[in-house]
Amino acid sequence: MIKEIAYAKVNLGLEVLRKREDGYHDLAMVMSGISLFDELVFEIIEDNEVIIDCKEMEHIPLKNNLIYKAAFYLKDKFNINKGVKVIVKKQIPEQAGLGGGSADAAATLRGLNRLFNLNLSLDELAKYAIEIGSDVPFCIYNKLAIVTGRGENIKFLNKSLNLNLILIFPPFKAKTKEVFTNFRIHRKNIGKIDKLVDAIKNDDLKGINENIFNDLEESYLYEKIKPIKELLTEKGAITSFMTGSGSTIIGVCASVKEAKSVLNNVLSYNDLLAGIVVQTI
Repeated sequence: MIKEIAYAKVNLGLEVLRKREDGYHDLAMVMSGISLFDELVFEIIEDNEVIIDCKEMEHIPLKNNLIYKAAFYLKDKFNINKGVKVIVKKQIPEQAGLGGGSADAAATLRGLNRLFNLNLSLDELAKYAIEIGSDVPFCIYNKLAIVTGRGENIKFLNKSLNLNLILIFPPFKAKTKEVFTNFRIHRKNIGKIDKLVDAIKNDDLKGINENIFNDLEESYLYEKIKPIKELLTEKGAITSFMTGSGSTIIGVCASVKEAKSVLNNVLSYNDLLAGIVVQTI
């Protein structure tokens, strides 16, 4: 029996550069893991199948489950004839822009690597991970990084952010494919990635907060997320932004104490929202 932790991710910067011929988009992102996580436990079973034990995932067709895809990819790649049962304790919400499915897939690759003694390095796993999903290579490592291309190019920043974040979960979800399908490239944030990276390298918290951005906020979700962003800053957050393709809205605060205070004020003002306080890792 093997246990793996699957950490959620946030996009501190997300620029959509161009649409590719394969239908995907080339992106430039600054990504970080956060302390919100799912827990996955793996055990070998004799029947040559993949069983996923998770109530929160029962509505997802098995062939669309990224845990299932990752498990069968490795089993097929390395001619593994035994099956695996995966027990998932889910905390990361789906369709929230937090990479929950990608994190679970990455944890599956790491977990089965250990369970079946494949002795693959993280770099080798990351090369396989892009076949599962665009965010999966980053989630293999969970280290602050600049991520480009479709998600396969990763350059670590080797810094610790220690940001105190409020995650607000609105009463609507965002489907990544739908967001990108309807997105029109606007180039409003050209140069911000470089400014954000420089601020991170220089431990410039003010510069980080001023240059956090997400091109995808200019999507069909705009009218829904704008009031939530404004509410966060009105109640005391330094800045606010949407992560990934949404729908989670994030507020940055000066301390854990301040973050908890802002969160309480936001949730008491709008009882349709849910939220938690987390830290970057």
